Amino acid sequence: PGPPIGPLEVSEITQHTCKLHWHPPKYDGGCKITHYVVERRETTHNQWVVACTYCRDTTVTVQGLTENGEYLFRVMAVNENGQSAPLEGTNPIIAKLPFDPPSAPGIPVVTEVGGDFVNLSWEKPTSDGGARILGYWVDKREVGTQAWQRVNPAHLCLPAQINISNLIEDRQYEFRVFAVNEAGQGPPSSNSSQVKIKDPNAATPPEFITPLKPAMGIENKSAQFSCKVVGNPSPEISWYKGMRELHESLKYSITREGDVCTLIISDIFGEDADEYACRAVNKGGARTSRAELLIKTAPHINVPPRFRELACFEKGENVVLKIPFTGFPKPRIKWFKEGEEIESGSHFDIQTGERHAVLTIRDVNKTDSGPYRLVAENELGTDSAIIKVQISDKPDPPRHPVVENINDDNCLLSWKPPLWDGGSHITNYMIEKRESPLTTWVRCGNTRFTTHQITGLNPSKEYQFRVYAENVFGRSEPCEPTAPITTKPSEKDRRKKKNYMVDEHGKKIRGKSEGKIANYDQFVQDFDKYIPQPIDIKTSSVYDYYDILEEIGTGAFGVVHRCREKKTGHIFAAKFIPVSHPMEKGLIRKEIDIMNQLHHPKLIRLHDAFEDDDEMVLIYEFMSGGELFERITAEDYKMSEAEVINYMRQICEGVKHMHEKNIIHLDLKPENIMCQTKKSTNVKLIDFGLATKLDPNEVVKISTGTAEF
Repeated sequence: PGPPIGPLEVSEITQHTCKLHWHPPKYDGGCKITHYVVERRETTHNQWVVACTYCRDTTVTVQGLTENGEYLFRVMAVNENGQSAPLEGTNPIIAKLPFDPPSAPGIPVVTEVGGDFVNLSWEKPTSDGGARILGYWVDKREVGTQAWQRVNPAHLCLPAQINISNLIEDRQYEFRVFAVNEAGQGPPSSNSSQVKIKDPNAATPPEFITPLKPAMGIENKSAQFSCKVVGNPSPEISWYKGMRELHESLKYSITREGDVCTLIISDIFGEDADEYACRAVNKGGARTSRAELLIKTAPHINVPPRFRELACFEKGENVVLKIPFTGFPKPRIKWFKEGEEIESGSHFDIQTGERHAVLTIRDVNKTDSGPYRLVAENELGTDSAIIKVQISDKPDPPRHPVVENINDDNCLLSWKPPLWDGGSHITNYMIEKRESPLTTWVRCGNTRFTTHQITGLNPSKEYQFRVYAENVFGRSEPCEPTAPITTKPSEKDRRKKKNYMVDEHGKKIRGKSEGKIANYDQFVQDFDKYIPQPIDIKTSSVYDYYDILEEIGTGAFGVVHRCREKKTGHIFAAKFIPVSHPMEKGLIRKEIDIMNQLHHPKLIRLHDAFEDDDEMVLIYEFMSGGELFERITAEDYKMSEAEVINYMRQICEGVKHMHEKNIIHLDLKPENIMCQTKKSTNVKLIDFGLATKLDPNEVVKISTGTAEF
């Protein structure tokens, strides 16, 4: 058939439906028109969608439209031979009612407030949208929340006012209104002003518009507290000091002018400083405002009993002086020592609390002893206190040592006690002597008194003496040495002479053999576990103290024998050195002096020393391993790198100790490195004849060498 005849009319448009009308085609194709097909298309799409597939009439109601959607329509006629060309509508239509929702109503106004309700009214919308207003929806929201709640969810409110009940007293609310017509709900009105739900005739508890503020006064003057308080009904007022109620009197003046309440306290003094309160009471409740009365007072320092007398502390501890004070305003605190103000730093720390001044002295010593002055000052005056501190420490050195009654082997030493005993009684004096020209000091006595008989001296020798004082905290520095004194010559020869025998070569026979010794290692002892003591040269005979055994070595210096100490049975090596001139003795004394200053496991240890007219004897620890030079040059000996490292480490340890004492060896060579035993890899340095002590602050130049090279 031909297309239907237009125009394609659209009527009765709603949000979801519309009505179409058209005319049958002029040419039915020779067959009866059986039905029409109706299609729709949204203007935002290109595709046609079937709206009605079998429409027998030229009028149809199209359903299923989307609200506010814009549509075009077309219609096709159908007979048994097929479907015609479409008849299209020329103008699109919008799926909506022929009128709009109303505009927003006016801002809701609260016309009345009760204990649990409000009355609202509002102006009608300026536009009804083209249709009659059906009513209003009303929402409420509690201030501080986000969610709105519908006040009339079941029925529209038709008049422009409403009574809203079931509200919570003392809460704040705001409201909004929507107008509704047949097109739907319009936009909301602006929110109403916030309203607090309160019965206007209900009692309100007191409220302090201006609370009490802390008051400050001066002794013998007046102080005043004021506050402003409101309430419905007007509250009753009472005043309190602490927990005690105050009444009108010569001391207290209580007045009220309107909402302003005043308390005046006359002739204030120390006990008036307290917390004061104003209490307001009515039917609605009670409220209280509190404030402190502070009385200005001059500073006062209250020294604790411990610090009123001399306060003693030990050296090295941290001393804390915590002194209470009073005064208002809070005093400025200063500490002084010897007239100079103390400032916080690494040694002193100053802290000022509300009621205490604290001075901390870290790691105290003798110099921290003395009076400390604490000063507290404010606008009303000044107070000060003296705290005497004594730091207990080792004592000062003894004074003025004097040598008297000098004999050949003894003398009397006296001295004066220290000026300061360190805060503790002197428990002991230790005496040392030094025989010239040695530099080493040797202990020779102890006593609790200030005099001591010194014995064991050698005749015709020059000595100096010095004294240490001791208390429970330690030992003092030594006093100044005495002037050198010389002992008297011996009235008879005390030394036990030895009638030496000589062999066929004229060599002295000193020792006696104990037979062939197969293993000298058995005589080696570990002397490192003993505390080393300085050696004092004896002028008595070596044979009084030692059994001299077989000869074990000889050289340009003299001869070495194995010997046994009679007192202990220990084995040592005795080195006999012939001397023909006092200068030679001086060199050996220098070597003894050097060895007295060296005590290390990698240096040979000197055990004893003797002096005779024509020879000197040095007693060394016994070592059986021989020279390191002989060991490493043996034909059958192969030395590894690890052994070299071991030997060099030991040598360096010994040299390091010497250098720490500012002593240099000056004769280091394999021949002067001794193995402790035949099988041991432990070595020690020997022969300190060329060793010299240097001053590290002086530059020196030394040229030395072994003569045969």
